Formats: sequence, structure tokens, C-alpha cells
Amino acid sequence: ADVSAAQRNIPVLAPAGLLATFVLIDAEIVKVTGVASRVSSVTVLTSGANCNAPGTLTVTSSGGAGFEANYSVSGSNVASVTLVSGGYGFVTAPSLTVSDSLCTGATFQVRTTADTPTVARGQYGTSPAAHSGGAAVYSSYWLDSLNNPNP
Repeated sequence: ADVSAAQRNIPVLAPAGLLATFVLIDAEIVKVTGVASRVSSVTVLTSGANCNAPGTLTVTSSGGAGFEANYSVSGSNVASVTLVSGGYGFVTAPSLTVSDSLCTGATFQVRTTADTPTVARGQYGTSPAAHSGGAAVYSSYWLDSLNNPNP
């Protein structure tokens, strides 16, 4: 995708306290180097017209990467949006367009959330090989001030 082999973005619930922290994910230690915004929700504001088939939404404004969303059609209108990946690195909420060139007037409310830490992978001799692109992260641990692991 749009992430280099040396970096990966991992959504967490409360990243503010993680900056410049090392996190253990399975057998890999990563260093949190920053916090980026992702798209957290997309809602249909105006359903448009002449929308003939479901498709994908595309970011038309600058900034951010990795966003993926699909939309469904009911009648000839955009009915709903399914967010596949919120991406990362959005400074402001991006503008979106539908993939159906005949579909006009569809507008969306896009919300972003700053909860995606950018990490430097493979720290302290660990290897990022266990976490290929798209791999799920099921648990993470961090060290407290006494170097005790915390779930």
C-alpha cells in the first residue's frame, strides 16, 4: 500500500500518551514517532442522482493516503457508505467523489480522528517480518516506568 517497509500505522484508542514510546506487538518492538489523522466515518449528506451501480469513493483533496470506502446504491441514489480503511495523514477532512461518472450531486460528511500512530518498525533487534502489510494486530503491550509489561 502507501506505507514503506520501515513504517506501519496502527490505530489505537488513546495515542496522545504513546508519542516516543516503544510498544511490543507480538515479537516486534516498534517506536511511536508521531500521530496522524485517519477518516473515522463517512455519512451520506446528499444522495445524488443517476447513480447506476455501487462503487468506490475517491479522495479528491490533497493530503493523506490509504483511504478506501465503498458505496451502495438504492434506486438511482447513493444509499450508504462502507469504510474499508480510514487511511492516515489527513490534516483536514478530505473531499470525496464517487466512481460512477454518471452519478452527480452526491455529497458526504467526512470525520477524521487523530488516533493513528506512525511507528518505526524493527526496534531493539526485533524484526518486522512477522507483521506483513495487512496483518491484524490482536494485542499490544507497553512498558510502564518500572519496565513491567501492560496489556
